[in-house]
Amino acid sequence: MNKEISILYTHQDFVVIDKPAGILVHSNPRFPNEYPILQRLRNQLGQHVYPVHRLDRQTSGCLIFALQPDPVSYLSQALRAGTKSYWAFVRGAFPYDDAITIETPVKTKRGNYLPAKSTVRCIAKCTNPRSSLLCVEPVTGRHHQVRRHVRDLHHPILHDGDHGDSRVNRMWKKQFGLSRLALHCYSITLYYQEEEFSFFSPLHDDLAAVFCKIPLWKEAVTKEARLEIKAL
Repeated sequence: MNKEISILYTHQDFVVIDKPAGILVHSNPRFPNEYPILQRLRNQLGQHVYPVHRLDRQTSGCLIFALQPDPVSYLSQALRAGTKSYWAFVRGAFPYDDAITIETPVKTKRGNYLPAKSTVRCIAKCTNPRSSLLCVEPVTGRHHQVRRHVRDLHHPILHDGDHGDSRVNRMWKKQFGLSRLALHCYSITLYYQEEEFSFFSPLHDDLAAVFCKIPLWKEAVTKEARLEIKAL
């Protein structure tokens, strides 16, 4: 039996949910038997819902759905002007102490390249095992942008089957139990109808169970106390 989706915030025009990892936002012919978030939320609320943005299948965290078609474009615009923040657990010890900006263009399925921009900040890192916990804030919203940009910095997200290192991913699964993409959208801040909104999704238990085994965890929670906040 499928669990109810956790709703972080309800507004007359939209809801913000806490998306679990391993579930599509909407149906995809590659996964014909999957019960996507769009349908789950529609059935849970008893009404149609309209995605304002997407998260990858294996990414967890804050996800916004409009409750009517009309607000979608306004919410999308507000989201583009707002801030999305991700925790990304990556391979290797990140070499930068200060926040950096990466602007590598992102290739589309059509083969052309679109401008893309992200800021990346290291929260904590360690050398045994070589890994880092990053905060990534995409300024643009390209497909797989966070995953591609940290890969372009030579620090792919752990358990990323598309942009990572399969040998390293197997090691992390065997030794630490990491069995899904280590990427979580923990915060969204935006202005909508002249009001500021800020939403927060706590770190999910499956990632927390891995992170707390790593020597960087103590440093990470000292610098970012929200890592230890538990879901209600």
